[in-house]
Amino acid sequence: MKTKLIDKTTRAYLAISLTVLLVSIPFFYVTVENLWIEDVDDSLLFQKEKIRDGIEQNNLSTEDINSYIRLAAQIDDGVRIKQLQSIAKESDSIYYNNAYDSIRGHVEPFRELCAYLYINDIPYQITLQRDLVESEDLVWGIILLELAIFTLLISLTLFISIRYFRRIWNPFYEITNQLKHLNLHEKGELNAVDCKEIAEFEDLKTSVNELIHRNYIIFQSQKEFAENAAHEMQTPLAVIKSQVSMLTDMDMNEKQLQHLFSIDRNVKHQSHLVKGLLLLSKLENNQFILADNVAVAHVINSCYELVKEELELCHIPFEIDIRCQTILAKSNLMLFTTLLNGLLNNSIKHGATPNTLTITLDKNQLQLSNQGKDTALDETKIFHRFYKEEADASGTGLGLSIVSQIGSVLGYTIKYTFTAPNIHTFTILFRA
Repeated sequence: MKTKLIDKTTRAYLAISLTVLLVSIPFFYVTVENLWIEDVDDSLLFQKEKIRDGIEQNNLSTEDINSYIRLAAQIDDGVRIKQLQSIAKESDSIYYNNAYDSIRGHVEPFRELCAYLYINDIPYQITLQRDLVESEDLVWGIILLELAIFTLLISLTLFISIRYFRRIWNPFYEITNQLKHLNLHEKGELNAVDCKEIAEFEDLKTSVNELIHRNYIIFQSQKEFAENAAHEMQTPLAVIKSQVSMLTDMDMNEKQLQHLFSIDRNVKHQSHLVKGLLLLSKLENNQFILADNVAVAHVINSCYELVKEELELCHIPFEIDIRCQTILAKSNLMLFTTLLNGLLNNSIKHGATPNTLTITLDKNQLQLSNQGKDTALDETKIFHRFYKEEADASGTGLGLSIVSQIGSVLGYTIKYTFTAPNIHTFTILFRA
């Protein structure tokens, strides 16, 4: 299933945004955690300095300090001061620790500072604690923040895609829409498309108009050549046929007559070939207007009248089963008649002896069956030009090719099926 450019671009934006979201969550977590720990560590160091400066500036006695130590232990505000005999280690250390929080009722992560200092020439150990945001809470906070940013980003992307991009790409859609309905046999340009705001679309419009103009000239040249060539070939063929007809009225021996009949047969073959190629050329160039309402049953009866005498002479039974009075709208009566005649003549020409022709008309399809060879035809080749089942078979080899091309122009599907022992069926499936 093909995708529109805007939809594909939007999906690319969404994929990129989702990738950025997934990558940024661990990055944000590590960054925020490092910043938070750095801030907590600075706060612990500042608190240590503040405690020492407060004691020294207020000239607290040893008894006052011990009272403060007992009070801090009772309050449990994260400050513990312990008097030592001596200091074996003077450097501060900051580390993680987990401790039970009586307020929250469970173990919480803490950041601790252990410092050693002298106050009034007495060594002390100061331990400061600062509780941390739990990692799980931090992760969920970052995820929620990221989801909020992602939702905002997606909303803006969709808004831009729907409103802004569609307006920008509107000239492109107008160009493609006009090209879908463009007929080469009618000279035209994409003048109605306004592409002045975007240089690329203006260049596209100019290039397409130049291409349309060149193809129109080529189409007209090919059309004139095909028609002139067919006309010029038909004229000498008609003269030859007329001369052969005059010669057959003269006194000639049997051998001379055989030569004349051979010439006449080849002239007729060439005449049919030229007409067939000219019709194929017109079909390929869409030179037929589809504006008729075709009554299929009426066409079947008309075609039957044309071959009725030949069928009777050849003793070929003909059965017509009209189950529905199908009317085909937006079709072409001449082309549909040619299509049915082509299939009918093919069935008569290549039918077995004895042979029974059957036409069955339903609402959505028309079937033509006949008795013929006891082997199936090659479905991949029978609609090709100049294809013949037998090397010495008469005919131009264009009959079924013309039938297939007419079906394509009219929008119908033509299928071939074989049913043992020798039933060959061509089915025309009308468009919905």
